[in-house]
Amino acid sequence: MTKIETTTYCNDRSVASTNGSRIYYGAYGRLITNKAPSLNCPNVGDSYSLKAGFLTADEIVYAGGSASFNYSFYLYNSADYWSGSPVSFGSYSSVFAMNGSSLDYAGITINKGVRSVVSIKPGTTVTSGDGTPTNPYIVS
Repeated sequence: MTKIETTTYCNDRSVASTNGSRIYYGAYGRLITNKAPSLNCPNVGDSYSLKAGFLTADEIVYAGGSASFNYSFYLYNSADYWSGSPVSFGSYSSVFAMNGSSLDYAGITINKGVRSVVSIKPGTTVTSGDGTPTNPYIVS
């Protein structure tokens, strides 16, 4: 029996602003312009029920990520990885990403990892492990 729960994940494609032919998406407006992260998904059509998803830039900010270097927040692991939040679209596209210890955005031609997330069903407990690659959590 699987312990992973189907959860709603958001791929927010709401438009925050435009500049000529460049479109800036909702996460850019919330995080860069307004400095006000949110866990709400503005468009119902951008919500997906899945077993796994990607962290949004808003979730990274709520976990302690910021444009300033932060080596002690919950999600820091010194790796570069993409979030699930687009920044802009135009002659090139960009997406929010963790660059080591700071949240930034980059063109999609840059090589980075991904950090997926899952939700565990209620009542699931960790029976062993510490969550490291050599000693992963075991749940039952």
